[in-house]
Amino acid sequence: MVSVPMFYRVSQSFTPADMRSAWMIVDQSHGHNHFIALEDGIISESSFFIPRAPSGYFTVGTTGVVDLTFITDEEKVQVRGGFADRDHIVLSVPRTGGVIHRVQDESRCMGVWTGLLSQTSFPGAIIHRPIRLEVDSRGLVTNIVGFGDNYIGRLFSLNEGPASGFLYTKGRNPANVDEHDMIHLIGTHTGEKITGFYETEESVEGDANLIRISP
Repeated sequence: MVSVPMFYRVSQSFTPADMRSAWMIVDQSHGHNHFIALEDGIISESSFFIPRAPSGYFTVGTTGVVDLTFITDEEKVQVRGGFADRDHIVLSVPRTGGVIHRVQDESRCMGVWTGLLSQTSFPGAIIHRPIRLEVDSRGLVTNIVGFGDNYIGRLFSLNEGPASGFLYTKGRNPANVDEHDMIHLIGTHTGEKITGFYETEESVEGDANLIRISP
């Protein structure tokens, strides 16, 4: 009887539980979008124009292949990729070149923000719309002033880099749609500023400039 050295290959296996987190899709061709994934395959929230929860669903293969499906009022938005590591998913066709990043710090945008959404999508003078919002340690946005009384949403950023926010009206009435019922903010977080642009479900677009006035 002799002792024989034994070596084992450790295989990395993925499950839907590995997705539990807030994530941000950084895609220069389609803009930044965020979403929140649960361990049971449900996408609870997203910055796509989806006025309900959940926003969609996903699957994860054992090899790390990820399929995301966001269900809007008009279509399904499907995003596919594969884990490069536990915190990054590299996108495949048709979004080749994009990466989904795990939001490591959901409190990065915490504080009180003020600024302007400057509407530029229609001919004529630019319309400046003042806005004020409060963000907590979960990235949850409340007490939004400037677009009605019942707005709520999320605002995330990556290491003072890409930022994505989504604001929507609670109890949205489909029979009385306002052009700013849902607002998607896309920009860059640097220091105490977020600069970029915004868009709405009703094809309103413009520049976005926010300043954090208190932590």
